[in-house]
Amino acid sequence: MTKNKFKKTTVTLVILHEDDQNVENLDIGALAEFVGSGPGVLMKRDDETVMLDGKQMADALYEAGSEPGFFQLDDDGRDEDEPVFVCKTCGENVEED
Repeated sequence: MTKNKFKKTTVTLVILHEDDQNVENLDIGALAEFVGSGPGVLMKRDDETVMLDGKQMADALYEAGSEPGFFQLDDDGRDEDEPVFVCKTCGENVEED
């Protein structure tokens, strides 16, 4: 497993806008453009930060539409250049002692 430390910060934003402005389904780029153009007011409401291990970060990256290689991780959360040891008996990946 990677020795790197990762964090996931969730930020909740509140947008005040007129009824005829549909912002519910905007992607983040369009949302920033909407707020930047003046018709909405953006307020940061809450934030939460949690620590993630390598596997949790790999999973979170997939969930966000990215992939673990963004942080040089493999799918199991190990560093891409970390050697994988396979048990000769069962074929399972094992941690190096």
